[in-house]
Amino acid sequence: MVKALIELAERKGAKKDINDILKTPSKSSHRTGKPRIYRDLVEKRFDITKVIRIERSDDIHDIANKWCDFSLDTVTTLFNQGIKDAKNTLRQQES
Repeated sequence: MVKALIELAERKGAKKDINDILKTPSKSSHRTGKPRIYRDLVEKRFDITKVIRIERSDDIHDIANKWCDFSLDTVTTLFNQGIKDAKNTLRQQES
């Protein structure tokens, strides 16, 4: 919608006006803390066309209260299992 409004403004001769508006500081900021302008909020965005739910696979070594174990070994194991589960799910989506 925003892109269509920008194009309309440019066709109607309001290119300078629309550029002035797009240079206006917004309330949002970049992850770095640098303030954004309105142009940052409408450019270089993407459309989400598909959402894929990736669920953690069963783990025979899983025990109660493992969710609060933040040891390096457990976190590394869970991270690697997550990568494996994601790859398997994405592979199934391709077929």
